[in-house]
Amino acid sequence: MRVYVLGEEPRDDLEQSTTAEERLAMVWALTLESWALAGWTLPTYSRYEIPISVRPLGGNGSAGRRP
Repeated sequence: MRVYVLGEEPRDDLEQSTTAEERLAMVWALTLESWALAGWTLPTYSRYEIPISVRPLGGNGSAGRRP
């Protein structure tokens, strides 16, 4: 066991001990658990039906708009 000051603990280097596929599986497991803990169900719509909101970038409202 080691004790570290909060915020000064060493970073886990998962790239050295896991594959990209394993790390993606970890994120998916955390995603499923997070949705379940929130009491939500996973969306069932397709990727092309994802509800989005398009907002211009910047403060003047002109950035990000297409002509």
